[in-house]
Amino acid sequence: MIERVRRQLRGEIAQGAMGTFGLKGFQTGIMFLVSLSLARLLGPDGYGAYSFAMSWVNILVVPAMLGLQPLLVRNLAAYQIKDEWSLMRGLLRRMRQWTLLATAAVLTLAYLASWLLADVMEPAMLHAVWVALAIVPLVAQQRVRQSVMRALHHVVSGSVPEMLIQPALFGALLGGAYLFYSPSLSAPVAAGLRVAAALVALAAIVVMCRRAVPTAADREPPVYRDGPWFRAGLTMMWANGLSVFAANVGTIMVGMLAGAESAGIFSLANLMANLITFAVASINAPLAPSMSRLYVRDEMVSMQRLTTKAAWAALLAALAMTAVFASTGEWALGMIHPRFAVGYETLLILCAGQIVLSALGSVGVILVTVGDQRITAITRTIAALITVGLCFLLIPVWGMNGAAIATIAGPLLTKIYNVVRVYRRLGLNATAMRSFA
Repeated sequence: MIERVRRQLRGEIAQGAMGTFGLKGFQTGIMFLVSLSLARLLGPDGYGAYSFAMSWVNILVVPAMLGLQPLLVRNLAAYQIKDEWSLMRGLLRRMRQWTLLATAAVLTLAYLASWLLADVMEPAMLHAVWVALAIVPLVAQQRVRQSVMRALHHVVSGSVPEMLIQPALFGALLGGAYLFYSPSLSAPVAAGLRVAAALVALAAIVVMCRRAVPTAADREPPVYRDGPWFRAGLTMMWANGLSVFAANVGTIMVGMLAGAESAGIFSLANLMANLITFAVASINAPLAPSMSRLYVRDEMVSMQRLTTKAAWAALLAALAMTAVFASTGEWALGMIHPRFAVGYETLLILCAGQIVLSALGSVGVILVTVGDQRITAITRTIAALITVGLCFLLIPVWGMNGAAIATIAGPLLTKIYNVVRVYRRLGLNATAMRSFA
């Protein structure tokens, strides 16, 4: 019986990983081509303004979701196993209510802050931010529903709207704008096209999510655990927000301290380095609900096998991608625009950091699975503060290279601590420094 469950889990993870790997590859490929097109059409300054605006969007989406993504994946998977349909219905209802309220608050504060900073920001950056803020509620609603799909074992189909529909439509809209309105194409216009693509993707996943929820959850009266849900959500919102902030603060601070052109070059180098993380994301997507089931059943040996294989897969992918960028990165950046080639050293620094991060494994997934949100939030707070501090110190001295070092330093410190904590609490070695046999 146990062996059959293990085979089933291996099959689910392999199928989910392959599906999300393919979708993530499609998404990153399309977005890279879109970035190339934007860089050529907008120039370094315009592309920097667009990247600056999208970095703010990435950060603001997190409080708009109230940390519900990991909470939904963990709890819904457990509720389904235990046939706790009333709790499932209650959590789904609270998801809709809380995200609407949080989004309204985030947008109000964001537009007020941008109005107050209007005199100190470059006009192109400010206008792009104003348009791009409309993406925040669309992406927030889309991602919480994607988490529901993942928890209910629709990992691949739940990723289609964000990873396939949205980037493909954005690319098509950008192509149409270039053909018919190329003289008017600017960073705010590009942000507006992103809004339209996000709206269509949201409509698609709303329909899919309604069909995926078990009918048993609709028949039972809702039961709420508002206190534990809300506290867990806020803790994960803080932890995830710090992680997203650390990933985007480099572009924001380069833009503020060095201007839009430098922000555009750094953002493109960072985008290329982030291609490495697609392997980790494709593995973590099906890993989270499977880890939750194994932890509930106290099958620690199976958890160790899964984490080890995930770490090795991520490390091998990171090494392969870094080898490609080391040999062709300068040429690739120069092909987009000659001025982007100066970001080659920045790209190599970011790639080296991604190798180390990948080798440390999927400790974040494990900690969320066991409900250890508090210490995760604390360590990420410290890491985010270090990242910001290093940005202030290193960008004036080393420019984009300083931003790259600062961007890697925060997440690296967080992962090292979490690796130690996972080992002490669960006895699991989450890194690739272990045989996967």
